[in-house]
Amino acid sequence: MLRHRSHWPTAAAWLDEIEARLDPLTRQMLRQDRQLLTQIMDGIAVIDALLKELATEDERCQQLDTISGCGVVTAAAVVAEVVTSRASPGPKHCAGMPPDAKVEQSGERTITGKLVRHCNKHLRRALIIIAQSFVKSARVANTRLKAATSSACTATAPIPPK
Repeated sequence: MLRHRSHWPTAAAWLDEIEARLDPLTRQMLRQDRQLLTQIMDGIAVIDALLKELATEDERCQQLDTISGCGVVTAAAVVAEVVTSRASPGPKHCAGMPPDAKVEQSGERTITGKLVRHCNKHLRRALIIIAQSFVKSARVANTRLKAATSSACTATAPIPPK
């Protein structure tokens, strides 16, 4: 599907080709669907811009934005979930707190497992996205570092045999 608006021109050209081969009724239905999709994408762009503007004014969002892999939108989502969970105390108060790792203990062994599900699902998902993005950026940086190091090593003069 169209994850970014930048893919729309390619998709639009592809849909134009398909539209030319359709009967009039189906063509009209496709045009209406395309108009609806364009309206939805425009609405998302407006809300996204407003969210970014609001998030850049919040100090907590700015601090989270410094984490590699956490953008302004994700930072705003994390702040919103934590603030919402703290504002509504009650039996589900702990549901908004950050997730913990599952810990099983048997004798002297302690096994740490996956994240437990008793936390807020939106907060848990946002933290997982941040962690995955961080790991991905670290892998890319590590690959670039290895490539730069190996090219630098091959560029030096060979070691003479003893």
